[in-house]
Amino acid sequence: MKTLLASASAAFLLCLSALTGCASDSSGPKDVTTITINEGERIAEARKLAARAQQARDPEDAARFYRDAVTAWSDFPGAWNNLGVLHLEAGRYINAADAFTNASERAPSDPRPLYNLGLTWERTRHLREAAGFYADALERDPRYLPALRGVIYARARLGESDEATLDRLRIALFQETNAEWRAYFELRKIEVEAELSEQ
Repeated sequence: MKTLLASASAAFLLCLSALTGCASDSSGPKDVTTITINEGERIAEARKLAARAQQARDPEDAARFYRDAVTAWSDFPGAWNNLGVLHLEAGRYINAADAFTNASERAPSDPRPLYNLGLTWERTRHLREAAGFYADALERDPRYLPALRGVIYARARLGESDEATLDRLRIALFQETNAEWRAYFELRKIEVEAELSEQ
């Protein structure tokens, strides 16, 4: 969980550095986007609340701070993602899925919220849906190792093998450093190659 929270924190800082604003200045050209003073205050307040969430020792306190952060500024993907992680760890899967969906919509190039949606579905034993979200995460970043692990494992449990799985196994083997995952990927690659040769 700490890894997901730390990764989401880094994404949060990246998103803030790339902020383009949400409110249009009605007195100027329509294609000019600005951040109003009020919105700037809401963003600052959301950042403070997210920082308090990261320092909180109690997961329920952290979740409350993240909820307050997204209430202050709803376009805060890092806070949405971290809130989802806390819901996921607490077994509140519907709330987790809602938070990850919000994070995904607000950070359309970040694979982590979609990976987390896949993890949410996998934990509720819906492997087909999980595999779909892992694959969606890979559309955003084909080398995102957690999603590669997820989709390869889910598709194996579903008994599905195809060329896309073989390609993903090759990518995963190229970058995997964990000995157990490497052994699993090597065995799965042999199985997929054998299944494809029989078709």
